[in-house]
Amino acid sequence: MKKRENIQKLRDLAEIRIGYPFRGRIHFDQAGAIPVIQLRNFDEDYELGTSSLLCVKQLSDAEHHTLRAGDVLYASKGERNFAFTVSREIEGAVPASYFFVIHPRTPVVLSEYLAWYINQLAARTFLRSQAKRGTYMPVIPKSVFETLPVPVPPLATQRAIVELDGLCRREKALSKKLEERKSKLIAS
Repeated sequence: MKKRENIQKLRDLAEIRIGYPFRGRIHFDQAGAIPVIQLRNFDEDYELGTSSLLCVKQLSDAEHHTLRAGDVLYASKGERNFAFTVSREIEGAVPASYFFVIHPRTPVVLSEYLAWYINQLAARTFLRSQAKRGTYMPVIPKSVFETLPVPVPPLATQRAIVELDGLCRREKALSKKLEERKSKLIAS
């Protein structure tokens, strides 16, 4: 007999909140201590360039919006929707309001697995099919995002998936570096 797959709604697995609601233009300050994460800080492979983070001096209610290691960011607006796991390196940063912050509230799911799953075709298809058309770009409403069905395999399987995904991303980065070096060698 085949074991039934455990599928849960994202809202049952995690707390989901919206990034910091900056009003108008963000006023950055070189002396600021609070890094702000924006879409422009991510490269085409959805890797965060921490050296490009600009800071602000202070924010009201910043504690409520401050990221913790293990949180997952999801870019909910625009054509590039993706999930990213927050590392210790960027703990304390504040994301802009077009990000959802996902914080697992149960030990049955890993943050890294949630980010991986949200980036998979099945999840992206579900979310895009429910997207609303904003003034200039598509928007995934929080009410839709919370209903994303997430298969929850055993933790050992989640760890294996996350490890394999990390190896695939490393392979991609090494292949890219190899191609760049080949091109440089041929050009010289």
